[in-house]
Amino acid sequence: AFEPLFEKAQEYVAKYFQAKNEDPSKGTIDIFGERYILVRAASMSVDFFSVVMDLYKKEGPEEAANIARQILFDIAHAIGKQDAKRFHEKLNLKDPVEKLSVGPVHFSHSGWAFVDIFPESHPSPDENFLLVYDHVYSFESDAWLSAGKKSDFPVCVMNAGYSSGWCEESFGVTLVASEILCKVKGDDACRFVMAPPSRIAGHVADLVHRKPELAYKVARYEAPVFFKRKRYEDALKESEERFRGAFESSAIGMALVSLDGTWLRVNPSLCEIVGYPERELLTKTLKDITHPGDLEADSGYIKRLLAGEIRYYHLEKRYTHKRGHILWILLSVSLVRDAQGQPLYYIAQMKNIAERKEFEAKLLESEKRFRSLIEQAVDAIFLHDKEGRFIDVNQKACEILGYSREELLNIRVTDLQKSYSLESLKSIWDRLSMGQTLIFEALGVRKDKTEFPVEVHLGMIDYSGQECFLAFIRDIARRKEAEKRLQVAQGQILVSEKLAGIGQLSAGVCHEILNPLNIISLHVQMMLRREPEDSALREKLSKVRSEVDRIEKIVSALMTFARQKEPEVKPVQIDAELELALSLVEKDFMLDNIKIVRDYRPGLPEIKIDGDEMRQVFLNLLQNARHAMPAGGSLTIKVDPVKIEGSGHLRIQFSDTGAGIRKEHLARVFDPFFTTKPEGKGTGMGLAIVHGIVEKHRGTIAVESVAGEGATFIIDLPLS
Repeated sequence: AFEPLFEKAQEYVAKYFQAKNEDPSKGTIDIFGERYILVRAASMSVDFFSVVMDLYKKEGPEEAANIARQILFDIAHAIGKQDAKRFHEKLNLKDPVEKLSVGPVHFSHSGWAFVDIFPESHPSPDENFLLVYDHVYSFESDAWLSAGKKSDFPVCVMNAGYSSGWCEESFGVTLVASEILCKVKGDDACRFVMAPPSRIAGHVADLVHRKPELAYKVARYEAPVFFKRKRYEDALKESEERFRGAFESSAIGMALVSLDGTWLRVNPSLCEIVGYPERELLTKTLKDITHPGDLEADSGYIKRLLAGEIRYYHLEKRYTHKRGHILWILLSVSLVRDAQGQPLYYIAQMKNIAERKEFEAKLLESEKRFRSLIEQAVDAIFLHDKEGRFIDVNQKACEILGYSREELLNIRVTDLQKSYSLESLKSIWDRLSMGQTLIFEALGVRKDKTEFPVEVHLGMIDYSGQECFLAFIRDIARRKEAEKRLQVAQGQILVSEKLAGIGQLSAGVCHEILNPLNIISLHVQMMLRREPEDSALREKLSKVRSEVDRIEKIVSALMTFARQKEPEVKPVQIDAELELALSLVEKDFMLDNIKIVRDYRPGLPEIKIDGDEMRQVFLNLLQNARHAMPAGGSLTIKVDPVKIEGSGHLRIQFSDTGAGIRKEHLARVFDPFFTTKPEGKGTGMGLAIVHGIVEKHRGTIAVESVAGEGATFIIDLPLS
């Protein structure tokens, strides 16, 4: 396919080289207006290798040979590109294939080699470019063989470089040629594969796959990276320029420092930080500007850098400004080594952190004051984030909850306050973010799982740069107990005042009511005796008599209440008095399917009371409990000695499982005439009388109840 092109190229090149003019008197050789030189083949091949390998023998024979091959390849590649460019211009060649075709002819006329191209070649101006060819009379292999030398690696390096340079210029594609067979190695030919660098290995593998007998022969082929050194140099130069630009324009201080601590190079920012002009600073050492107290601060890091244990280190240290004041610097140091790993110099970066250190000192002082305040506070203080994680707590917080500080910092506020959840915390956070402060009561939970009432003052604070909740927690258990006692006392006083008033009223009016009531009752009875059994009037008279009887009961209760006298006390066993009262009603309880549970503390002390009056109290409470459980249930009677404000008392509790008392009725149960029973079923005086008797014994009575969950009446009687 290429034969017609080569024939045409032969005409072009023959004309080119016919225009040859040699003038030894001037030492010139001109061909077609271009000056040429003659070079001995061995000088550019076997002899060159010998010289380079001798120069680099310290690197070892293999590395020295690599250096020689790389130099020759790069030179030949550059010559090939430039020769092709000039030749194409001289002959006005435009088509890439035409440019390629004159190459082999030019090679043969200029003494490089004769080229024999293989059919599998497909030169194209893209990544698919492939040229497989032999240099039949390679000047390099001839020079090596003429010198009587052999090699275990391919030696036709300049041929590979020159031909790939020519083709690269012709097709505009980056190309490299690798010699896979070489006569100097003992092969039959000097064979080359030319392709883009990334495709060489694949083409060689295809060739071996097609011709397996070549596998052992091409084992040491190399794909040279053309102009490797120049590219390294260009990259290094570009890197140095970038470094120089970054070094000079950096906003932080930078310096190159020798291993003995002298400045090699400093940038303008460093000069500005320490106050020295560049020329003056370069006359000093790093020690000269380091604060005496920090001279040994980084010696340990330096040793580790030099030993290769670390790549860099950061350190805050003090320098002395030219004017004498102290500077705080954040120092970052790394070590630059040569190719053999030997230390060359340090790169130091220095940032002025004086403002930050001043701010940190003020912040530290502020935090100390804050810490002192919260530790001296009488309330528990908690700082936690919006997820409930504790950030800080004071000692009082640890004391009231029973945790150590470390334990608290590993749990959440939701573990301590039942009223908190992550959802409620988010809602509270939103409210506090609007500037609100919240005050509320909640239940706290101690480490031992006991609960206690607390008052919470909740706000928001910026703590060490973090927005968080600030909670003041006060244990209000004593206050709540005092409020409860006050409420009970106020209730007792109110009831006592009511009862006293009713007692005074009752004493004056009961007599006036009973006389006319007796007359009415007598006349009703007489009329009933005269009326027939089926008389309509008789039915009405019976209703009148029933209501008269009810009035008599109320008046009788009032008179009992009004006649209350001082109790006749004597030492008794309270459990014995309870058993006397129970003996009167226990059978009724059994009939109503009500179980009585006795819970008396063993060894109860004697108490001085009026036994008759106290049994009346017990009977009244027993009957109330029975009426509260018409469908059956249980009544628990519990007796315990207790301490109230340091004084010994007996506490008697009657707890039923009945219907309970509605919340709005609790405050009135001891009021005279108050009853929740149906009309005609009670006088409403029973609990009022009970209250009066207990009060005369200098005791208290209270009730606790939830509607539907039963009721508990609690009597506290003093032992002394």
